[in-house]
Amino acid sequence: MINSLKISLSVLVLAPALLNAQTILIDFNGDDTPKTTGQPETWNNPVNPGLDSISFPYELVADLADTTGAGTGITLSITDGFHGRNSAGDDSGAVFPGTATEDSFYTANDTWDPSGGTLDNGFGILEFTGLDPSKTYDFTVYASRIGGSDNRETEYAFDGLNSSTVYLDVANNISSTVIASGLSPTAGGIITLTVTAGPNNTTSQQFAYLGAIEMTVIPESSSIALFVGAMATGFVMWRRRR
Repeated sequence: MINSLKISLSVLVLAPALLNAQTILIDFNGDDTPKTTGQPETWNNPVNPGLDSISFPYELVADLADTTGAGTGITLSITDGFHGRNSAGDDSGAVFPGTATEDSFYTANDTWDPSGGTLDNGFGILEFTGLDPSKTYDFTVYASRIGGSDNRETEYAFDGLNSSTVYLDVANNISSTVIASGLSPTAGGIITLTVTAGPNNTTSQQFAYLGAIEMTVIPESSSIALFVGAMATGFVMWRRRR
């Protein structure tokens, strides 16, 4: 019985390695906004390059780090530029650290041109490359814009081998997130994220925001099968010893 319990406990100890679970945290910043550092988990802090004098695709992070600080081999790039950054989000830390939630990348339509720079087309597109086609990925998305009474619903459209589109009204948002789950990358290891105004957005400029992402790597089915099989074997052996 003791040996069987040892087997079961060993499987539990080895579970994280067997499942190869990874979580990646991303805070979308401006060059003049606080980065998310000094946390128990490692955060990636890409800075919005804006629309002017930048050619796309533009590499934001060459090798995204997971929460332990280890490199994942995943590259994050912009293929269609966001207009700029907004720093009027909630900073209470209700979901993620306040430095991650108070600022965001934003996009708008071509009626919004406060600085006389390049006009936006209403879309911001990110590309995740270097993904493992044998795994799936979940994306938890947060954004916040405090102030005003309009609807600032933002659409987040994820596309890889399959697709998922989720919507979040970021106006005065404190703690709401949306999750796109079970995304498989293309055979080339790519998932794209298109950020634009949702159908219920009532701003004339069609503002849309992206504040933070928690990206979870779901292990391949063979690892899950190995884990479940080992657990089942340990349980059966324990039962027989009783």
